Amino acid sequence: MPRPAKQPQLLGSYLTDGKSHLSSLCQHVDFLAGLEKKLRGQLPETLQSHCKIANYSNETLVLHTDSAVWAARLRYCTPGILRFMQADCGLTVLKTVRIKVKPPEQHPPQATRESITLSVPISDFIRQVANSITDEDLRKSLHNIAKHYRDA
Repeated sequence: MPRPAKQPQLLGSYLTDGKSHLSSLCQHVDFLAGLEKKLRGQLPETLQSHCKIANYSNETLVLHTDSAVWAARLRYCTPGILRFMQADCGLTVLKTVRIKVKPPEQHPPQATRESITLSVPISDFIRQVANSITDEDLRKSLHNIAKHYRDA
């Protein structure tokens, strides 16, 4: 007896069904976002934009900051953060706050295209080769390349 065909499911259903790994991951991310919002309200204004909650697990809260200077300033706030998270955020088993420096991602500079410059003899040679080729597209391409010469 043939099995009935499975109905396709929307991707969003995997994120909210409560059974899948994706669902539990999304719930954890939402939990961390809520914690971060509460934490930012308790931090000095100068630190708020430099501190992000990276994770919470196994009695440890991990915070990321974008430089060693901000990490040092944040370490002075660690006892207050620990008390706040335990008392006001319900993390009663929290024992450690770890601070890690994670600089913002920097994208490598894009390579700039340098213009091609050829000597006159090379340019003449490419034209001669182009004139001997029967493929029209290749001949046009070679003629375009040969135009990039510099006067010596």
